[in-house]
Amino acid sequence: MYQGGKGVPQDYAEAVKWYRLAANQGDLAGQFNLGMMYEGGKGVPRDHAEAVKWFRKVADQGDARAQLFLGTAYAAGQGVPPDHILAYMWLNLAATRASDAAETPSKFLIVALDHRVEKFGGVHCSLRQIYW
Repeated sequence: MYQGGKGVPQDYAEAVKWYRLAANQGDLAGQFNLGMMYEGGKGVPRDHAEAVKWFRKVADQGDARAQLFLGTAYAAGQGVPPDHILAYMWLNLAATRASDAAETPSKFLIVALDHRVEKFGGVHCSLRQIYW
């Protein structure tokens, strides 16, 4: 309501206040939206590590959108140290859940990591995002 200014003046700080109240009570939408506010720096200073913290709570409960954000955070090293194995895991989980249209980000058709195991157990990954 406050984030979009629906029926009230738009106020990101007020939106963060309400999202935090809901998030702290375990509400998935509140947790996801709070992560988005930290990711975008709306109503709070931009903080990728804090965004990852909230996305992780939601991703652990099976939300494909949060899994997608978490996977791309690990791939890019935003808010977490870069980790292509965790990126691959989270993006695979998101892609697996992508069959449920209600949980799939509308701009993403497929998210995949191409990977190959190197000669001595090292892993090389490249991130590919395909949009429609």
